[in-house]
Amino acid sequence: MVKEKEINRIGGWLFLPTVMLIITLFYPLDVLGKYIGGEGVIPLQAIFAFFGGFFSVYSLILEFKKKKKFVNFAIISLLIWAFAEFVQALIFRGYTTFIPFLMIIIVIAYLIISERVKNTFVKK
Repeated sequence: MVKEKEINRIGGWLFLPTVMLIITLFYPLDVLGKYIGGEGVIPLQAIFAFFGGFFSVYSLILEFKKKKKFVNFAIISLLIWAFAEFVQALIFRGYTTFIPFLMIIIVIAYLIISERVKNTFVKK
């Protein structure tokens, strides 16, 4: 049984959203690398990279400050990433989106349902 004191800190399964937000920070770098390398980046990818990167960084800041807004911004960030994955699947045939979508659905459900999340992020 988890003690009440331990359930209001960042730990346990809460590391999964943290890791996913850190991973999403590499998407803007990937897009920038493709642009510099001359591979051709569509404007929509650049928009996703900018907004996704912003929401990921802001979400991580809110997370470590234990702000209540963290959950909303993390969900927005993950949805931007999911939409970017979907657009890439449409543009590049054969690009699979099942695993990223499944991971995003699990993490969003966790952020909404978890007692640890509700007890940890209480600061306004």
